[in-house]
Amino acid sequence: SLRTEKLTTSMAVSKFKRRRNMKKFILRLLLLSSLCLLLAVPALAMNEAAVQKEMSIGSVALGDTVAHVEAVYGKPKVYNEGPKIIYLSYNDLYEILAIRDKEQGTYVVSVGAKANSLMTPGGLHTDMPFSLAQSRLGTPTNVVQADPELVKTKNEGFTATYVLGRRNLRFVVDHTGFVREIWINHRVADDPRWN
Repeated sequence: SLRTEKLTTSMAVSKFKRRRNMKKFILRLLLLSSLCLLLAVPALAMNEAAVQKEMSIGSVALGDTVAHVEAVYGKPKVYNEGPKIIYLSYNDLYEILAIRDKEQGTYVVSVGAKANSLMTPGGLHTDMPFSLAQSRLGTPTNVVQADPELVKTKNEGFTATYVLGRRNLRFVVDHTGFVREIWINHRVADDPRWN
């Protein structure tokens, strides 16, 4: 009976210690989670300013004229002009789309780079790990996984987009995590200047 009493007491103490350890573990987990959240909030606040800084590729920014593009890079390999849209392509590695506005002229609304020699002002370029871009820019506004068939045939992994009002900065990333294309765009569908 003394032995049973000691065993029961020992089990009760052990159960108490397990509960106390579990409470400590939960408190530590909550503290760590809170700390992670506090550290993430400043990074998100910096996100918008960092993305704003990267809103040009090469020497072309949204709003530049086609004349500026041609002054910097010369005549494009492909030049297609429609009533409202002008498309310029330099060896399929640098693509520019401009829209004609009767009052304000012709302005760049989309720039895309597939060559690592073309960089954003902060040095972001193709063939770099997307994780480096994300460490500077924070969490993307939108991430879309590639269709499984595109992963097999075109090596695509996902598209990460950072949205600032009507403008966005988009990265096309392969399945290994490396940037393959960088795009900056101005959404014109709801912009009264171009409708």
